[in-house]
Amino acid sequence: MGKKLIVLFVCIIVVITNPYYFTNYYETKKEAVTAAIKVNTTNLKQENYQLVKIPNSSYLICITDIPHSMYVYKTSSMFHKYKATLYNVEHLYAGDGAGIHYVNGKLAYGFTKEKPKDKDIYINQTKMNVFELEKYFKNSKYEIIYRNLVLYYPDQPMVTKNSSSSKMGFDEVTYR
Repeated sequence: MGKKLIVLFVCIIVVITNPYYFTNYYETKKEAVTAAIKVNTTNLKQENYQLVKIPNSSYLICITDIPHSMYVYKTSSMFHKYKATLYNVEHLYAGDGAGIHYVNGKLAYGFTKEKPKDKDIYINQTKMNVFELEKYFKNSKYEIIYRNLVLYYPDQPMVTKNSSSSKMGFDEVTYR
């Protein structure tokens, strides 16, 4: 009797979760981000944007032309299907395009324009993955401003020496 009850319970859970699974998860990361853009209340769905896949990462970035903003989406997967959530918005026109972003006290990613071409980025003696973004601004009248813009990120979000909220999250970026 106990095994029949367990099987029945599992079948009920499968029937209930299947519609949710098939309506909110997508075949590719790009499909998931496109669906997330349609759901968001931002103006992104009315703007022209470039969707940029960051290699070896769960991030995708939507780069808009006017005003220059980058919407950072994080994708997650379940059973080889994907879902995307808006992680952060970086307004390039409002600052110098540099900064480190933390989520739950862990370094998630950062932007800089100061990376020398022949050097790697390190934070706390850990080498960061680097993705150059300048080619996505080639057709922009602001191309010169974003000429050396790069995104850097660890393999997994990492705790750093200064990532606690009491230290304001200022970690030193070194180039080697």
